Amino acid sequence: MAEPIVIRIVEPAGAAHAWIALALLAAALAALAAWWLARRTGARPRHEDRAAGEERSGHALLRLAREIDEHAAELERAGAPSRRHRLWARQCRVLAAERLERINALILEEMRGAAARGRGGGGA
Repeated sequence: MAEPIVIRIVEPAGAAHAWIALALLAAALAALAAWWLARRTGARPRHEDRAAGEERSGHALLRLAREIDEHAAELERAGAPSRRHRLWARQCRVLAAERLERINALILEEMRGAAARGRGGGGA
């Protein structure tokens, strides 16, 4: 009986490293192009977008605090300790208040920028 013929394809030494290096180079070039385009076009998050994001996260934290408080109330009715849950709900409210402060700061910053542009000759 004849032995089966086995064909082995052997990559040259270092071929895998070359492909990895090529992929890293392509990723670096893509990152550089993105950075250059963003810098050239002045693409920065607008204050309105940042404020809206802070507002959404603040509302989400307040909803979470309400849910935690409801759960703590259920635990109390069942006779289980709920102190830790109340502390978490309070922490969520503190974080939501910080979001509100950031929104106010962003709005004030935008107002100051608009006033400065108005004094500077109206060019933006």
